[in-house]
Amino acid sequence: MPDQLRLFPAPRPLVERFSREFFRKIPEQPGVYLMEDGQGRIIYVGKAKNLRKRLCSYRYIKAETASRKSVRLVHSVERITWEILSSDLEAQIRENYLLRTLRPKFNRANVYPAAYCYVAFSPSNEGAELVITREHLNGFVHYGAFKNSVLFAMAALRRLIWLLQNKQSSFRDSPAFLRQERLTGNARFAIPSNLVREIEDYFSGKSPGILDHLQFCQPSSVFEQSYIAQDTEVLKNFFERCLVQTRQMKEEFQLSNQTIAPEILNDLLLRFRQLKQRH
Repeated sequence: MPDQLRLFPAPRPLVERFSREFFRKIPEQPGVYLMEDGQGRIIYVGKAKNLRKRLCSYRYIKAETASRKSVRLVHSVERITWEILSSDLEAQIRENYLLRTLRPKFNRANVYPAAYCYVAFSPSNEGAELVITREHLNGFVHYGAFKNSVLFAMAALRRLIWLLQNKQSSFRDSPAFLRQERLTGNARFAIPSNLVREIEDYFSGKSPGILDHLQFCQPSSVFEQSYIAQDTEVLKNFFERCLVQTRQMKEEFQLSNQTIAPEILNDLLLRFRQLKQRH
């Protein structure tokens, strides 16, 4: 069925509220831009390599093709300001700061770094305990901070530990909570003593040797086989993309602290990735 014809052209709020001259005056330089609503509240923060090009693109947002969030945004904007920065990297770092401090209504990513998690580890002769936490715990070694991917990795690790401790059991007999795709903050579980060293090496970004134990798991069905394959991939990716990267960042920036504070994590990631691109 053909699209219904419009009797009137679709509204273009930014074209109606801001003149052509306004958009011509926007600099073609890197920077951040801030959008305000009619009450003077910052509702969106963005960054751009070319401020004029990026802001002009908002003029052409249409309800038929854009996301609902974008349509709601352009209908809410009453004022636009910007800051010129020396480079795209500095624009991204400035954007991170503004997102952390202003927490605009229409932004989602990097707005709440306080929600990032640490992995706390308490090794002993009898075994160890792993905990997902947003605070430092007394008597624990801490790794991180990490973004949400750690919640999926910890769920996969908990299943791996259960499989290794219950080799004669079917995964269908496992507790229901083991089937959670991701864990929540403050989740904790025990580590057997024979795996303590490998867990330390894994979260230190030194070795993914813990995954070698998966070869001793004998899946009794295609269902179990797919679970093991999926969890192996999750743990492998988390090691390569997060744990190794965290270790390298601490070495590169000579960070003496055991952990990276959540509020500086995104800025360090930006600087580190730029260094890697240069090399």
